[in-house]
Amino acid sequence: MSTVYDLYRDAELYLAEGNPRRAVAVLDEALVQEPGDPGLLRLLARGLFAFAALGRAEQVLRTLLDRDPVDAGSAALLGRVLSRQGRPAEALPWTRLAVLLDPSLEPAAPTVQVSR
Repeated sequence: MSTVYDLYRDAELYLAEGNPRRAVAVLDEALVQEPGDPGLLRLLARGLFAFAALGRAEQVLRTLLDRDPVDAGSAALLGRVLSRQGRPAEALPWTRLAVLLDPSLEPAAPTVQVSR
């Protein structure tokens, strides 16, 4: 059996190679060994977003943000997930929060249009 560290590194490589489905499978295996690990969950959310498993990505990100409400990276990714789901009004507060927590995220923040 591989260590959690080895699985995490493998998942990073799969994501870098453009194989998010394999990365998610590896991370699911790692989460069996370390359930709830925030680093694994963050990488899992990135992988899920990369292959458009947006419902599950949203669920993982909301879990992370419930545990750590000042996690700028998770807030930014949740904004992107919601925006990609066609929910710009819900995405905007998360995107704004992410930029407030970490101004370096601003260039990566999606442009969100909200109709009034």
